[in-house]
Amino acid sequence: MDKFADYFLDIYYHYEEIKNKRGVDYSDLLIKFLLLKEVPQFEYVLIDELQDVNTLEADIALKSATHFFAVGDSKQAIFGFQGGSILNFKKFMDSTQFVLSENFRSTNEILSYASEYFTSKTEEDDHKKELNGFKNANGDSGSKPTIYEVDKDQIYAAACELGKSFSGKTAIITRTNWQIVDVTKELTASGLDFSSTFFSASNDAKNHIISFLKGVLSSDVQEVRNSMFTPFFPCSLQDAFQITETKDIELPELLEKSPPFKLMRESVKTVEDVNKLFNDHIIPICISYGQEYLSTATAIQEAYQEALVVLPSKDIPTSDKDIHALTSYLQVKDLLSHESDVEKGIVLSTVHKAKGKEFDNVIYLPSSIKEKQEFQDKVVQAILYSKGKDVKEELKEETLRTNFVAFTRAKKQLVILTTEHKNYYIDSASEWKERDADKADSLNLTESKHRAFDLFVNGQFEEAKKLLENKDKWIKDFVKNHFESLDHTSFSSLPGTYKDGGGKAFDYFVNKMLGIKKTNSAMSLGSEVHEAAKLMLLEKEHSASKDAEPYLENVKKIIKIINDLGYDDVQPERKLEPSLKSLGFDSELKFQSRIDAIFKKDDKYLIVDWKTDTDTGHASEHRQQLEAYRKVLSVNDNIPLDKIEVAMGFVGLRPRINTGSGIKEWYDDTQPHRSQFDTVSKKINKLLSWIKDPEQFFKEFIEEGNKTRFIAGSYSLLSTDSIWKSVVEEYNKEN
Repeated sequence: MDKFADYFLDIYYHYEEIKNKRGVDYSDLLIKFLLLKEVPQFEYVLIDELQDVNTLEADIALKSATHFFAVGDSKQAIFGFQGGSILNFKKFMDSTQFVLSENFRSTNEILSYASEYFTSKTEEDDHKKELNGFKNANGDSGSKPTIYEVDKDQIYAAACELGKSFSGKTAIITRTNWQIVDVTKELTASGLDFSSTFFSASNDAKNHIISFLKGVLSSDVQEVRNSMFTPFFPCSLQDAFQITETKDIELPELLEKSPPFKLMRESVKTVEDVNKLFNDHIIPICISYGQEYLSTATAIQEAYQEALVVLPSKDIPTSDKDIHALTSYLQVKDLLSHESDVEKGIVLSTVHKAKGKEFDNVIYLPSSIKEKQEFQDKVVQAILYSKGKDVKEELKEETLRTNFVAFTRAKKQLVILTTEHKNYYIDSASEWKERDADKADSLNLTESKHRAFDLFVNGQFEEAKKLLENKDKWIKDFVKNHFESLDHTSFSSLPGTYKDGGGKAFDYFVNKMLGIKKTNSAMSLGSEVHEAAKLMLLEKEHSASKDAEPYLENVKKIIKIINDLGYDDVQPERKLEPSLKSLGFDSELKFQSRIDAIFKKDDKYLIVDWKTDTDTGHASEHRQQLEAYRKVLSVNDNIPLDKIEVAMGFVGLRPRINTGSGIKEWYDDTQPHRSQFDTVSKKINKLLSWIKDPEQFFKEFIEEGNKTRFIAGSYSLLSTDSIWKSVVEEYNKEN
């Protein structure tokens, strides 16, 4: 933690150093004003929304005012992340104070509910006093707020159904931006017209654009394969599937099978050519996918321009190292959100964006915010506390204040959708009902049209027309042929499974059928370490890059630990492939296993697997693999299971933040639970069920669309993925 604090300060000092060479930021303007020997004086200073003013701004108001008039409500202090501080009210305590208890927006029923909700949960006596007599100035009345208890997976559908039923301007208000993204998808699928205060650039779009750029710039055939399944590759999805059916295809052959892409790669020779690629190809296609894709494309193009200034190489990247540096910079680019310019009958908004606004009807979707603190938070809190600012005091009752703001946006009707009504139901002030809702089932399956537009943008007019008129039935055959041609599998090739027993069909389709794989420097380093470790055990000459050297030193340390345990005989990198039938399954498929090292002591064996993971978070999954290897070695070499043990050699352990402590090793000889092979068995049986009945694969693939996945820091429904939509679209056409 001390090391992090040092780095934190170093980063801040570096920012100040760079900034001072270029000018000042907003905080500097405030600080410099307060440091003036003669601060300008004003007879009257008016301060609105005092709770949203930061400490420096409050000090300026006090220092420059002969008389001040401040209006604020600490119950609506929700902008702490922007510097707003409820502690400002203490600065203005020595003044004449009034409580404004009349409201000109909401009905008395809504105000009564908001008041009772707040006073029943707050620990602040001042808040209770302020809400005494809280009422509508004109005596407007209406219906009591309604609390609907809805299943978690039906909340967004329920919000859309209610939005259709109200007259007047209706706001669907959420606590987080990510809730808005999910409501947006439901409204779009329902065909409802709406506006939003939040259009986020899409993480899917960012990943697609970066993957496509890698394919254009890189000489790695895997990167080109990956780029073929982005919306920007100039061929139909059917052609992309057929090209990648050849698993060991080399780059020249792949490019010969896709002449338009070959020409595109050859045309990108300069920095300006990349800009032209954005302007002529990427951005037009993003327009066809909508606002989120377009926002992403412009943000990534801007980041590309920034990268040329920041990164050492100012030319178009050609080496793997330069391409990795560029795409890493693009990957960490913040994707900013922006507001819609036009308000429709239904408006989507977060509580923070809705503050200061009013709507005839409000449908509120509260959400609990996890208060998990990392050690970085504690360091920042300590620094602020040393300066007299208690963050805990600022954050106290923040959720209560946020909900209060949401409730009081409603003029006539307030509806709250929650999974637990008891948190919001007040007997005397609200009504409680249960509600079911059906999700919209009209998915926007138009990927073939997007692909056709891609071809049109690229000047391939005949190909675009052919794709739009295409009636070929091919997706079922593609999947069926994959399963029929399988003659082996391996632990890493097995499909994952969900708790409900369903298989992770989408991941299997992408990773195994299409051969889309992540490539990064860590994977290359891992391969280098494994190869060098094998040569080391064979007592052959081996070399290592500078990055790999500390890993190999750790390999030596773990080998010494094993030798000290009495294991003096070793077989490095054994490749075994017994049939699944020999392992107890009804299949002749081979189960390929590559064991890093097998050590022997008398009649006992030790399987060792080298791991270059940065932490031990995946140890349980690794033990599943090692338990499978135990079974394989036992069957293949006719060795009793109780004579075989396993171990992991972690050789790349290091903290998430580089504290200078170096790369550590750990010899983990914890033995797997025998039940862990049951998990492996479920995965094998899942694969065999798909081989036996490909229709079951499609069934699980389609059902997966309702599941969420975590990508690039956020959750999204799988049904938003372009590959998923393309496959489902083709499958539906064939049925």
